[in-house]
Amino acid sequence: MSLYFYNPNGREKLNGHRDFVVEARKLVKPAVPPKALTGSLALRELKLPPDCVEKELTRQLASPVQARCRVKDFSGSGVYKTFLLSGGGCYGFRVVRNNSMNTILNGVFLAGLDPSARKSRSPRTAYGPRYPQPPSVAHLSLRDIPREALSLWSACQSWDQGGNRWIYQWKRCAFRAYTALLRYPDRLDDLKSVWRWRLGYWTPSDREQSARMLEDTWESNQEDFAPYRSHEWTPYSPNVIPFSVEECENMTHSGFKWKEFRNMAPTDARVLKAKKIIHQYIKEHQK
Repeated sequence: MSLYFYNPNGREKLNGHRDFVVEARKLVKPAVPPKALTGSLALRELKLPPDCVEKELTRQLASPVQARCRVKDFSGSGVYKTFLLSGGGCYGFRVVRNNSMNTILNGVFLAGLDPSARKSRSPRTAYGPRYPQPPSVAHLSLRDIPREALSLWSACQSWDQGGNRWIYQWKRCAFRAYTALLRYPDRLDDLKSVWRWRLGYWTPSDREQSARMLEDTWESNQEDFAPYRSHEWTPYSPNVIPFSVEECENMTHSGFKWKEFRNMAPTDARVLKAKKIIHQYIKEHQK
């Protein structure tokens, strides 16, 4: 389950200070029909008392929070917050205003995982176990970072958002911090890489590493999400197979390993034979 948030005027006045908390709960059996809770069905049609919705929401909010995340700084391209739902049931997501002027929710997306992926999926990695990210600096302490560079970098993180002018000021200050770090050529290479990542400043080696990470991320998504394997769904992506999304979703159940068909022609005899068997499986299980 993915929730999409986009702050359309996030660089104007108080709009940039939207800072939400999202709570995920597995709800108990509702005593009020869901359509009544969403307002799509009038209470008088169901012959329910006017306060039943408030009482039901209060009862559901007493359920324990199973996951929680924060939504902030989501102007520009917005941000997705993704949750892995374990098992069937009724789930509820609450967007807490958290002293913001209002709340925004722009999209809700529900997608299934391949059965083989569910067995090894970690709850902390809801959208692919491998994804592009800078190197870890967990091994460094604040004492390892030069005071001048750390002070500059910390200062530019704490400024309030003030439109495009603030962005340019942050860039200048952050570049000064990175330049100060360059005085130590034999140390802190991982930290330099992280700061370049934040600044969008790429060296040739950074670009090569990024390309490898993107390939690795794509492969991990193909392993876990059947549509990414289909040439029909992503015709210009690497290592796709000449099958439809439906065929890819039923391939494992039909006894085939999808990687064996990578980059094969649609007219290949093995592809045609596999399609015939998969279609038979789909036909039998649709009855």
